[in-house]
Amino acid sequence: MAYVFPTLLSSVLLFLILYVIKFNLTTLGHVIISCIAFCAVMLFLLLQYVIPLWQSILFVVLFIGSAVYILYKQAGHFLFREEELEHKKGDWI
Repeated sequence: MAYVFPTLLSSVLLFLILYVIKFNLTTLGHVIISCIAFCAVMLFLLLQYVIPLWQSILFVVLFIGSAVYILYKQAGHFLFREEELEHKKGDWI
């Protein structure tokens, strides 16, 4: 459990990086992405001692993929900012 503090610190750093670089996410979206990253790293650190490395990598990738799919389908309106885009004729290139 010596990795909890550096992992938590890196999640805060990830939040700050996501906040500075504009990805059209809300603040709640930044927090949720940072929490999912923290959970994925902690899950990987736990699983690497229980199951073989390739299985733990596969499990973490499946965890991240399912979390992204569920968040996009169920809570997409909480994560992304809606900006009105003006589409002008011939301005799509």
